[in-house]
Amino acid sequence: MDAPLVGHDLAELVGLGTVKANRLAASARTAAATGAYATTWTLLAGAIPALLARDSAPPGTGELSAVAADCAER
Repeated sequence: MDAPLVGHDLAELVGLGTVKANRLAASARTAAATGAYATTWTLLAGAIPALLARDSAPPGTGELSAVAADCAER
């Protein structure tokens, strides 16, 4: 799996409104809680820069950043 590419694609889906960032954060949190910290971090590392590059970050981007920070810490 090309996790950075998947992360970038997830950011595109959030930008289009197809995926809600807060729901993505909840799913990422669940994945990390099962022990997939490295994979979750890699996905979010691809998504967050693309979300923050927008004129206005979608609601829930902060939650995604918090999950990413937790994954990076672990």
